[in-house]
Amino acid sequence: MPFHYILNDLIAGVEGATAVVFLDEEGEAVDVVTRGLEPADVRLSGAYLGIALRQLERTLDMAGLGTPVTVQVAQGPNHVYLSTLPDGYFLLLVQRRPALVGRARLRLERAAQDLSQALFGMIPPS
Repeated sequence: MPFHYILNDLIAGVEGATAVVFLDEEGEAVDVVTRGLEPADVRLSGAYLGIALRQLERTLDMAGLGTPVTVQVAQGPNHVYLSTLPDGYFLLLVQRRPALVGRARLRLERAAQDLSQALFGMIPPS
């Protein structure tokens, strides 16, 4: 599967990255790559973050503010980034703090574009 390479490349290319998760439209993990974190914990966190992302999408839509493309949450020792993909899928990246946020987001955006092209034949909006 092409997404295995993309996920592994993303975690290897982001300093301090501890997890990358490719999630479906229901928040279920399609694939997980971790460094030092339990995959089961990352899958569960991804599911909850998927629920939060869907609620954010509905709230922004009701307010006429568009849809999120990338969401970033800083919590405790981590930065968590969510990038939306076509068909309701999304990509999650966890990075330890302190972190080079701009570089991580740029790598995540590139990985999201690569996944979208490889799996859906399209590039998500940026």
